[in-house]
Parts: sequence; structure tokens; C-alpha cells
Amino acid sequence: AAGWSAKAGGDEPSLSPLERAGNWARTTKGVLGKNLMAALAAGGAEGAVPFCNERALPLTDSMATALNVRIRRVSDRPRNPGNRATGDAAGYLARQVEQTTWTPELISSGSHHTAFIPITTNGMCLQCHGSVGDQILPGTASLIQAHYPTDEATGYAENQLRGAWVVEFDAE
Repeated sequence: AAGWSAKAGGDEPSLSPLERAGNWARTTKGVLGKNLMAALAAGGAEGAVPFCNERALPLTDSMATALNVRIRRVSDRPRNPGNRATGDAAGYLARQVEQTTWTPELISSGSHHTAFIPITTNGMCLQCHGSVGDQILPGTASLIQAHYPTDEATGYAENQLRGAWVVEFDAE
């Protein structure tokens, strides 16, 4: 989003809590994206499914530890049922879903902040999150079904809201 600092780490004291959370989400997205692109290059979308199933959560957890925040991805249409948006995250997605541009939000309660940073689709995402039989090839669809039998994360088009980063951290 416009105005966010590109400085690494996101912990610059001059940044607002929402700006810092946006930086942490972008840093984590960058690590996941780099590894996902390597999986795609090595094995196409069929190579990406096992990567996401086995490595996405541990990479996100490692980034959270390195950044000293709690960070996770949620969706109202999750692939992994453990990533279903609930509570404030579900409310955030419900407010954003009909928008054409998506706005990050921050909830602060005393000594704690929770930020919601939108996750949107691009062309690369559609190889696994687009329409089955159109963007998602049959072999990839079979792998998704095998790894995620309750998958709800298909049928997206480019530039749609697919979920949110939830970044939780202590207030200064």
C-alpha cells in the first residue's frame, strides 16, 4: 500500500504500528514467494502443492520468530482448514470482500496490536487458486484434492482478495 516504508524489518521507530506490520507481512510474503517460485521452477504447479503443504507454515513460523511477532495467513475460503478466518479476521475480510481496493486495518487494545494486511491474487496464484480445468491443470487439481480434501481456495480471478496476513505484536 502507498506510503509504507520499504525498510527491512519494519521496526523503524518513526513508522506507525500498521506500517511496521505491513513491512513484516511483505517481508514474510517475500520469503514465501521466493521459495514458492523455486518450487514452481523445479516442478511447476504440481511441485508447488507439496511445497505449500509441507513448507509454507514452517517458513511463516520462522519469519515470525525472526521478526519477534506472531504472523499467519487466513482466508474466508481456506485451502487448509486451520487457516480459516475467525473473529476479528473474519470481520475484516467480510468488510473488505466487496471492495475493489483493500485497506489494511489495525486493532489496538492496550499493550497489543493486531494488523490485517490484504492478500490478493496475481497470475501466478491462479495456477493453484484459479478455476479447475482452466488455470488449474488436472494433475495439480488431483494433488490439491489429495493434500487438502476440504479445499475451498479455488475459483479466484486475478486481483481478487484471497485472504489476509494477521500480524500480532506488542505495543511499544
